[in-house]
Amino acid sequence: MTRYARKVTVIAREPEFTCSKMIADRVLAHPKIEVRFNTELREVGGDSVLRYAEFVDNQTGETTRYDASAGETFGVFV
Repeated sequence: MTRYARKVTVIAREPEFTCSKMIADRVLAHPKIEVRFNTELREVGGDSVLRYAEFVDNQTGETTRYDASAGETFGVFV
């Protein structure tokens, strides 16, 4: 994904990765990847394309929202 996107955000429900340490270290060191641990995707929406995503922190219950800039879109891959 980093070849095509300006930024990749990985959402992880757990407090750390469950994959191999080597893969986790590579992901965490990549300059275009942000990892949000203890986080779940609550909602996505928009008109004909995605325009926003809402996230909830599993530890604090805090909700955050990402809004795409005007003319931009984003994707969600499960």
